[in-house]
Amino acid sequence: MLYNYGSINIDHVYRVSHLVRPGETLSSRSYRQVLGGKGANQSLAIARAGGHVMHWGLLGQGDHWVLETLSSAGVDISRIEVTLEASGHALIQVDDQAKMPSLFTLAPITPLPMRNRTGCWRFLPQVIGYFCKTNATHSIDSLPWRRNAACW
Repeated sequence: MLYNYGSINIDHVYRVSHLVRPGETLSSRSYRQVLGGKGANQSLAIARAGGHVMHWGLLGQGDHWVLETLSSAGVDISRIEVTLEASGHALIQVDDQAKMPSLFTLAPITPLPMRNRTGCWRFLPQVIGYFCKTNATHSIDSLPWRRNAACW
């Protein structure tokens, strides 16, 4: 079993004729909302490749469809905490030449600090405790934990 402790975001993808320029208003040709976040995408890829993975992270209560997406791929979602706050998200534009820079990354649009980092330290004792209880073979004593470091 692999244990993945990482971000779960919602990507808002807009198909446009060209990349939006500063001050320009542009109508999109289509819109899709898809699973994003490096952690969630890693867990999804591991499960789709046949691996056994448990994902740890935070998800806003309005995004329950994410749990179904991960679960149906085989990800163990039992350690994902659903919260009242919004999920982190990104706004992405894709133009006709398939260029896809991230337009904005917002996590979340609330008065809170960055969504994925605020939950990181709160979950850490649980993750380490679970890791130790399962008799994992890796030594967590050698990991360079630093309170001020980015979680992922």
